Amino acid sequence: MKRKIALFIFFFILLFALVVEARTLNVAYVLRVPRNPDREFLSVFNQGFPNGRYNITLINDDDVRRTDFSKYDLLFVGDDDNKLKNFQYIPVGDMPSIVANTFHADDWGLSQEVSLVAASEPLEVLVVGNGVKKVYNTCCVGGSGENLPIYYLIENYKAPDFHNVAITNIGDLKEGVIQTMEAGGRLLNGKHADGRICFYGITQTRYLTNDAKNLFKDCVEYVRDAIGEFRC
Repeated sequence: MKRKIALFIFFFILLFALVVEARTLNVAYVLRVPRNPDREFLSVFNQGFPNGRYNITLINDDDVRRTDFSKYDLLFVGDDDNKLKNFQYIPVGDMPSIVANTFHADDWGLSQEVSLVAASEPLEVLVVGNGVKKVYNTCCVGGSGENLPIYYLIENYKAPDFHNVAITNIGDLKEGVIQTMEAGGRLLNGKHADGRICFYGITQTRYLTNDAKNLFKDCVEYVRDAIGEFRC
């Protein structure tokens, strides 16, 4: 009888520990049209992480001035194919931030300029320490064969504490397509990053390869791993 009670207590404690360890991170996803979020990016967040999950809130650009971002653990801003009307109220760099937006790098102190590269073959990036990875499964779309671009923060114009994770792999052009910054890093607007930042410049998500999706997942995990206080 005592043995059964001891086993019951053991399994109860084990179950309780598993429940306690399960975490939820709240993600603020800011975009122009909340009814049309990027499904590929969302699919990465929906995979969750070991012993945890992401709770995504879609925040209309029009509502950012009224949003209490202190309720969120992570900030994500996608590309939306157009400028955000209230970009100055989006706290990129004031909290852990994942940026796949190419329109406001200057406004947020990430870089004075963002540029792009495209080609007549599916684009690749060179991942630092991990070789070449194809990021799009095609080079061109539409009847006119429009080339798919990837974007990068120009080395000479970006915030000095960004580090290259993946760079362009075309000729002599070696610019950071995926870049990371540690908390406390210097931004060009005079601020210091309050949390890690990851810039992800592979924005044509309809054509992403699995390698490109994994690189975005790495971007998310890099920012997430430094969050000191989890909300349950």
